[in-house]
Amino acid sequence: LYVAMTRAAENLFLLTTAGQESPFLAEINGLVDREEYRGQRAQDAHEYLSNR
Repeated sequence: LYVAMTRAAENLFLLTTAGQESPFLAEINGLVDREEYRGQRAQDAHEYLSNR
């Protein structure tokens, strides 16, 4: 399970592994807007967050 978090302005962004989402997301379900990314964009985000 890989979870990365970052905050920009008033938003919290979560990146999770598909199919292995954090149980935390269920707790805040009413507050969450979900977007799914696959392929290069997801890999770029993972590499960016891994190097921070």
